Amino acid sequence: MLAWILLVTSCSGASESTETTEPVPGAVSTDADAPVSSSDPDADDSGSDTSDPHCWEVATDRFECPRQITPTTWLNMHPWQGARMGVYPIEGSRIITAKASGTTDYVQVWDVEDFDWGRSVNIESQQGDSLDGRRTYLGNGLMGYRYGDPEDTDGFGVVVYDMLADEPTTPVTDRELAGFGRFIGPIGDDRFGLAARLDDTTELMVLSLNATEPLHTVTIDQDVSALTGDGADTIYYLTRRANQAWRWTPPAAPELIGPVPAPNRIPLADFYQISPSGRLLLSYGEFIDVFDPSTSETVTLTGVDPGFDNRFAALAISELPDGRIVGLYPAGEIAYWDVADPNNPTITSSDDEREWLAAGPVDSGELLVGWEIQADEAIELITPPAP
Repeated sequence: MLAWILLVTSCSGASESTETTEPVPGAVSTDADAPVSSSDPDADDSGSDTSDPHCWEVATDRFECPRQITPTTWLNMHPWQGARMGVYPIEGSRIITAKASGTTDYVQVWDVEDFDWGRSVNIESQQGDSLDGRRTYLGNGLMGYRYGDPEDTDGFGVVVYDMLADEPTTPVTDRELAGFGRFIGPIGDDRFGLAARLDDTTELMVLSLNATEPLHTVTIDQDVSALTGDGADTIYYLTRRANQAWRWTPPAAPELIGPVPAPNRIPLADFYQISPSGRLLLSYGEFIDVFDPSTSETVTLTGVDPGFDNRFAALAISELPDGRIVGLYPAGEIAYWDVADPNNPTITSSDDEREWLAAGPVDSGELLVGWEIQADEAIELITPPAP
């Protein structure tokens, strides 16, 4: 499944991460005919009941838990409101949601077909710095973080945790690197890509969880604004000044695959990713570009109203198992494209004034979305319209 979100920086100190619950059976019903837990949105979810594996401890013997308000919607999955939510696939119907608050990243592991399975994990910053924007999902339950001062050129750190391990807060790898870190991104299996800025150059690396030295390196003379991997051997990255898209398949030299069609916008890592089918997705403004590496052709998806100020960019992008591309937009709109018909998306709207935060497909063909309305945040399983 889709990898999305990236970043990395100087190291010392041990992890103080704490796990709040184990992946054990819980008590959330998913039977459409059964009463949902705490269906009253104003209900108090605090207490000492930890039968739901997604509860987190807010004080000694005091827990807060998500509450199911419909058979497919859950409120309060995380103890922090306002930060950008990440939705990441594991495999099948299992996914991860995460939100950073200061020095803590609140991570939840879910199975959308069995909400009795899962866990709540708190990842603490290595050096007491904010984790907002420093998380990257590397696939297969692995979460990567950078730590250290992003302005400190003396070095930075990368730490990776396995959310499915018996001890998810024990790092799988923790290493110091030179320069200051820019981005990390999934490559495949036990490998991940990294961009590190060194004075006026950037060093791209492929690292392994099991090796101390990089497997491959290359030095480029431009800064990198986003980086992702194809799950095999290739890194795709965007250069900041020239606004170009490049492909690097070690040991060959990087290859220019085209300019980024957004001359006044630096695309963010969140909106630059490899889809499950291997296509490269880039969101800029109201448009989404789809690059097919097998043909080296790019298709631009259009048909969404950019709004009065022309800044209504997709808040999240994704790909469904049937190949359709999905964009989540402000005011509760979701656009579904068949790439063969790029100018005519099917657009659905919510009846309320919700704002989409994140999205990720599950193997069953449904779309898991995160949204916010009047300071309440939720995850919801949505059945897309028929193609």
